[in-house]
Amino acid sequence: MHRALTTARGLTIVAVALLLRGAQPELASQARAQDASSSNALRCYERASEGDGLGEGSAFLLCRGARTAGPAQCYEAGTRRTNLLQVQLFGLCRCASSASPIDCYEKGKRKTFLLDSQIIDLCSAIVADNLWPNCTPVAGPR
Repeated sequence: MHRALTTARGLTIVAVALLLRGAQPELASQARAQDASSSNALRCYERASEGDGLGEGSAFLLCRGARTAGPAQCYEAGTRRTNLLQVQLFGLCRCASSASPIDCYEKGKRKTFLLDSQIIDLCSAIVADNLWPNCTPVAGPR
């Protein structure tokens, strides 16, 4: 956790330095966005490790690259509303921005005859939002 806080502080310092030196506004904007993203991933980690009692390693894997606390929210909803295993919930919830992958999963269970693994593939935030596993968008057509 200390490393994440140090990184967030360092990015803030870089953004301020770029602004003071008259760097191009887009560079400073990118540094601020990275700073906010790091803070969101940390909030996700804190929520996941405290709320559902995930160990530090599991909370890190769930929240790495998160742009919001959504993966933790999704995981919490999944533990309350489904009987899915932790690995299945991670497949659904990694990179999620809300609990919507759980809503999708529940709808798939009600309305289809697909296997759990197929519904998870269809409803996964990574697949639905066309993201790499580190939660960044895949370039190119969807």
